[in-house]
Amino acid sequence: MAETIVMVGLALVLIVQYLGAIAIYYDAKRLGIENPSHYSMGVYVPLGGVLVIPVYVSRRADLAGTDRDEPSDSDTD
Repeated sequence: MAETIVMVGLALVLIVQYLGAIAIYYDAKRLGIENPSHYSMGVYVPLGGVLVIPVYVSRRADLAGTDRDEPSDSDTD
């Protein structure tokens, strides 16, 4: 019985991490952050999301602002 509870709990944690990784990927992509997959993969790594999610959420405005403020190659022509 205890083994079943542990397995169900682990499965729920992995599902939540997977859904969180998808949400962060699309949020970072919407904000125009360079390489949004780096943040989503950081969340998807088991227990990595515990560290990456707070950092991403606290710095997302700064990350979006710095990527948008830099001129691209097409802007300088």
